[in-house]
Amino acid sequence: MLKKILLMLPIFVVIKSSELITMINNNENDLVISDKIHLDRLDVNAKNEIGQTALMAACEKGNFNLVNTLLQSGANVNAQDNNGMTSMMYASRSGKSLLIDLLASRGANELITDNSGKKAYDHASTDLIRALLSNPFRSARVNFNQS
Repeated sequence: MLKKILLMLPIFVVIKSSELITMINNNENDLVISDKIHLDRLDVNAKNEIGQTALMAACEKGNFNLVNTLLQSGANVNAQDNNGMTSMMYASRSGKSLLIDLLASRGANELITDNSGKKAYDHASTDLIRALLSNPFRSARVNFNQS
């Protein structure tokens, strides 16, 4: 009986974590999502059917506060989805420069390539983001609190 329960546990975690990604994609309130992460002790690194994590979904939405919450909750900043996309690539597409800086300050590797051989720079939605990603001194000017 115990063995059956243990075998079912990972499915429960995946379902609950997939719910987290759905909440982000549906633009749920940041505080509601944050409470769900902490109270339900969700696996912030769980992936949905396309391999996307909650951090990737939040970066795609350009949601700075939620990205910060997920990073503080232990989200893997360099995880890749089924297409090899990283959170930095999703942030690059969103056009939010603060996300780029935040992810870089938390160790995001912008040199990772996706399955097509593209880097975060190649996914940039604006010239400003491309300029930001090509600036070698960017991380020296950013000082986010990493508590």
